[in-house]
Amino acid sequence: MLPNYKHDKYPRKLTELEKLYLRKLLPANRSGYKIYNDKLDNIFLIGRGRFQQHDYVLGEENDQPDFSAPAESMLAVGVINTPGHKLEISIHSEFENKIELDFAVSGEGKFIEEIKDYWTYSEWLPGKKSPPDNSGVREIHLIKNKIVIVIAPESKRVWVYEAETGINHIVPATNFYNEIMRVKNIRDPKIALKPMRLFSHLEELSDEEIAQGFLMYNKYLNKIKIDYSLFVQKKEDKKKSFFKIFGGRKN
Repeated sequence: MLPNYKHDKYPRKLTELEKLYLRKLLPANRSGYKIYNDKLDNIFLIGRGRFQQHDYVLGEENDQPDFSAPAESMLAVGVINTPGHKLEISIHSEFENKIELDFAVSGEGKFIEEIKDYWTYSEWLPGKKSPPDNSGVREIHLIKNKIVIVIAPESKRVWVYEAETGINHIVPATNFYNEIMRVKNIRDPKIALKPMRLFSHLEELSDEEIAQGFLMYNKYLNKIKIDYSLFVQKKEDKKKSFFKIFGGRKN
């Protein structure tokens, strides 16, 4: 993956530098990422990914990339800056023992182990700012500090923090927005077909609409294990806010 690697033939093991960079996005102190971190010593780079230029596939030594299925959801995203280079890295969730990743490098000079700075969504915790630009975020707590929907208007990203695994699941804004529009029963194409309104008009959405939209999105894709029975209100609770019962928004 690193440019001009003299043995860039497939399959091959990852270099120590490549593993160093990838591990910055896969913190070992979070169980969900540690599973992937632990694989790096034994996994192989088996070929180019579906988009070729900066896209690669990791897998078992004698396996081949397979693009018959859609790309898996994003597991980790981040940027690493070294004295001479900028590395933009995205890692997808594993599927059938294969992991797709985008590993784009810009800059000149020799690669060294020194890392000047980096950011990644993988290290985000409730109460923190948006990792790439330190801008404000909106947090909607489905379960207080355990399952948290996060919307970053400036960086135009949505993710969901899952305390059990420590993973920050990157959520596609368009699909998520579509579910919110269904919740709101909005069919006006000037609104319903403009997913970037999620960021530019975020104040128009209530916490409950955002939460219900995510629950609908997740119910079909099943990316995060959620006990949906927690969100079925009893008759005596009908007049209570969804969030007074289950956690609410953290300002």
